[in-house]
Amino acid sequence: MTKARYLSTLASQTGTVMQLGPMAELLAGTNVPATELEGASAALATAMGRMDASDREMVAAELGGALTKAVASLSNRLAMAKLSSESLWSAYRSFLVNTLAAQSCADYTTDREEVVRRFNALVPHSYVEGGAVELLDYKQLAPKSRGGVASDGEIPVDVGLFPQFQRIAVAHDARMAQEYRLRQPGTIEPEDSDIEAVLRYTTSNKQDSSCSLCEFYAKSTMFFLLMDLLPAGHDLERAINGEVDYLSFNTIELDDPPAWILFLQQILNVSRRPSHKALTGMEQQAKKGFVLAATPSPEAKVIRGSLSRSADPIVSTYIGVDQLLHLPYQPLGVVSK
Repeated sequence: MTKARYLSTLASQTGTVMQLGPMAELLAGTNVPATELEGASAALATAMGRMDASDREMVAAELGGALTKAVASLSNRLAMAKLSSESLWSAYRSFLVNTLAAQSCADYTTDREEVVRRFNALVPHSYVEGGAVELLDYKQLAPKSRGGVASDGEIPVDVGLFPQFQRIAVAHDARMAQEYRLRQPGTIEPEDSDIEAVLRYTTSNKQDSSCSLCEFYAKSTMFFLLMDLLPAGHDLERAINGEVDYLSFNTIELDDPPAWILFLQQILNVSRRPSHKALTGMEQQAKKGFVLAATPSPEAKVIRGSLSRSADPIVSTYIGVDQLLHLPYQPLGVVSK
């Protein structure tokens, strides 16, 4: 199968909004002849016509304008090849109207006014002036109904692991104090048995709770804590590789795509390089005594390598696009002071 045919097949099989952004970015970054790029783009526009998404999925997909910007990237690539992107923008507009006008989420809904602003700012003016694509109006995205509130169940963290996890945290604090005092890498490490117990929990696909989403969230949260607490080396690499294996083909990928994609995006984010502006901002927050959430990981190379080796096609697509575009780290804010 040729590269162009593969891209067209991949584009035509795009079935969820979580795949839409990465697919658009993939086409935007590929180097194929104009006619083949046109065919793949048309296949993606057709796929959009068959697609729908929940409000929660849209919140995750359009985080920071990611989805609309991905469509704009493909539009720019088509323009460089002297091709029209009218059908692409028209299909995307219809997708937004059909999806966002259906129902809003009672917990956390998509900012429809912001979606309107992004779409209207990025669609080429020539298509609007020529009548090929209409600008969006907020009234067109106003939801016809309001969905229910998600149940707020207890996160099923295994309390039996608290002693082990606490000892890992104590070893981390002692190591940091040692490094500060000696001005060189610390030598204090947590006990192997404690690490083994926590890793066995966070990377296991065995479900010990009736709430699979709650358990997924608990393990995901504990993984990010481990990323901060474990010293660089074999155990941290085991944690990263085990967690990517846990994420790949996890049942949550189909049962609750927004939760799954959010975790994937967080792993990707900590593996990126921060811009100078982001780095300066984090340093200023740290000097004020704030604890920052999910800062860039010194094990970024290990994370990206593990994601690249994943057999899950959505994971590999996301890391492929990320590698291609060299996206910068996005600060996630402050946890506490």
